[in-house]
Amino acid sequence: MALFTRRDRIAIAVIGLLIFAGWGIRFGMRTGNKPADLRVIRNAVEPPAVLNASDTLRVSGGLIEQGININTAGADELERLPLIGPSRAAAIVAYRTEHGPFRNTENIMQVTGIGPGIYEGIKQYITVSDSSRGLQEQKK
Repeated sequence: MALFTRRDRIAIAVIGLLIFAGWGIRFGMRTGNKPADLRVIRNAVEPPAVLNASDTLRVSGGLIEQGININTAGADELERLPLIGPSRAAAIVAYRTEHGPFRNTENIMQVTGIGPGIYEGIKQYITVSDSSRGLQEQKK
């Protein structure tokens, strides 16, 4: 003897389809053209300047004041540069220890693992000058 008759099974199937359709309609109404609880406030804050009047540079690790001096920076500070991770930072410090200070920023390409592509990505953030001369040395 069957638990449900054919008529009962049809009724259960119809009720299930109606519930499923109701959920679909409710979901479709919630994900319309605009989000339910998202409000956008335009011009709420001033966007930060990438390079302001005091030659402050913004990179992923925070602010870099006056560029990073590759002759005096430690590995932790060098890792703040884009494209420079722990191994490249250690290679820069090791090269500097073995061969002496860099004469200009282009000399960083003599470090193993740093070629023209990486140099192009970091040249605006590095310097070999002292802090009183600022970013002028990096452009030479």
